[in-house]
Amino acid sequence: EFLKQKITILALLELAFSRSLEHSIGFKEVETACRLPPKEVEYLLMRAMSLGLISGVIDNVDQRFSVSRVRPRVLGREPIGEMAQRLST
Repeated sequence: EFLKQKITILALLELAFSRSLEHSIGFKEVETACRLPPKEVEYLLMRAMSLGLISGVIDNVDQRFSVSRVRPRVLGREPIGEMAQRLST
């Protein structure tokens, strides 16, 4: 469970970093990129913010997250995918 949460947070950081010019991410995009049910998106965003990995504002009405800062990442999509494959086997 702990490793799954780490992979999910890394996927969120990858999404936020790749969308850094737009500064706004829809909850649906987070659901898709992180493979989460809708009710867990806000928790994931709050968790990443509490860890200091991402900063921004959560807008529950419009279902969007406005990104103000993303901590630089070390892993790309491929290493995250490989870790996820190892987890599922």
